[in-house]
Amino acid sequence: MPVGDPTLIALDFSEADGVTTLAMTMTFVSKEARDQAVTTGMTDGMEVGYARIDDMLAKAA
Repeated sequence: MPVGDPTLIALDFSEADGVTTLAMTMTFVSKEARDQAVTTGMTDGMEVGYARIDDMLAKAA
């Protein structure tokens, strides 16, 4: 993915019955840019990061 290509990231937080849900939408300039980003392993890294946040919040509760 060429450096400088914009990626728009939107975060949507919603709450229902005391449970907060986060939905993240990433919009890339092209399908190719999206495919290149996915091949970096970012999805695995994001899953690890979200699991750590879940763990921290559970311990704080």
